[in-house]
Amino acid sequence: MVVPLRKDWPHLTIIALMLVGSLIVWPFAPQRVPIHWDISGRPDEYASKLPGLFLLPAVALGIYLLMVLLPNIDPGRANYRQFTTPYYIIRLVILLMMGVVHAIVLLWALGLEVNMVRVLAIALGLAMALLGNLMGKIRPNWFVGVRTPWTLASKRSWVRTHRMAGLTMTPLGLLIALAGVIAPYGWLVLGAILLLVADVIWLTLYSYLVWRSDPERISSIHTTPE
Repeated sequence: MVVPLRKDWPHLTIIALMLVGSLIVWPFAPQRVPIHWDISGRPDEYASKLPGLFLLPAVALGIYLLMVLLPNIDPGRANYRQFTTPYYIIRLVILLMMGVVHAIVLLWALGLEVNMVRVLAIALGLAMALLGNLMGKIRPNWFVGVRTPWTLASKRSWVRTHRMAGLTMTPLGLLIALAGVIAPYGWLVLGAILLLVADVIWLTLYSYLVWRSDPERISSIHTTPE
């Protein structure tokens, strides 16, 4: 599968805006820029001006290029043609999330103390809700989706686990986004972590149970997406 870059103008626009934003903020930014925040939304780690303002745009570009490359090196590359639009949206959502984080860094560099925890919880929750609607459309591959030894060893496990992921991720995402608006800081972080961990554990267990019930399953040591 070859990703047509001409159709990726929204992705490239996000990266360009991140870079332009850094260039605009550069003359006004302090020599040390916050790059990490504690659970109360206060910065607790700083970086010098250059990496603080330009590392995220560089990472975003690297992730974009990697995700363009992945369909060409994946042993299950043929399956990407079956979820071209979901893969397009997934790449876009990842870059949007990075753009949100970078925007907060730039605002802090300008002295505008936006609460990272709340904004990130809302953005993460909405991203999860959107991605949840796409999970059932993702076909077997090595890099995207719920990849456990059992989803990779059973098409039935892959399909059903991703449908289940869609059913859990969307409401959990909306709940996390709502918590980002109304929940106290401590409960917000703890609650989001517990919900995400519980979902991962459940989907992992579910993928195993479906694999066990699949008469066409193969040993997980011979996993090859089909």
